[in-house]
Amino acid sequence: MAHSFYPKEKYLQRLKIKGEWPCWGFPDVILVDNAADLNGKMMHGARKRYSFTLRDRPIDGPNFGGHIESAFKTFMHEFKSIDGTTFSNPRERAEYDSEGNAILTLNEFEQYFAEFIVNHYHLDRHTGKGMNNSVPLTKFRRGIFEGDKFPPTGLPPIPQDELALRISDAR
Repeated sequence: MAHSFYPKEKYLQRLKIKGEWPCWGFPDVILVDNAADLNGKMMHGARKRYSFTLRDRPIDGPNFGGHIESAFKTFMHEFKSIDGTTFSNPRERAEYDSEGNAILTLNEFEQYFAEFIVNHYHLDRHTGKGMNNSVPLTKFRRGIFEGDKFPPTGLPPIPQDELALRISDAR
């Protein structure tokens, strides 16, 4: 979560990715599923410390998470098209040596994923609910600076102590 709270310029520089990812700041609300790590002591400590609300997503429904599901579905479709990807089903994989036959390191995968988000997903036209063939980065800017369904907020302040946030015990 700490990564989501901070500007991404240094991150993109480290990965040697040109482009924009202008999202930072503490959220007002975080919608979580029912996973223990998202409803545990540390998360509730962070909620108190950084003044956001935790709200459970409804069980067995695509409510409130469709944008994330859509992004990952689009990414997985793209990712499966590169040479060397294999077996999304563990039964099909069986005894295949995934690690030994890997085509990307974790760092290379992270770079591939970030490049996809910044220079493809955020810049491609979307037709999903509420998007009306618009570009996510443009829609984000309109929402922040002009207002969309809600009044504009402008960019939030940048959290100050990144190291403290990253090592916080969230008490």
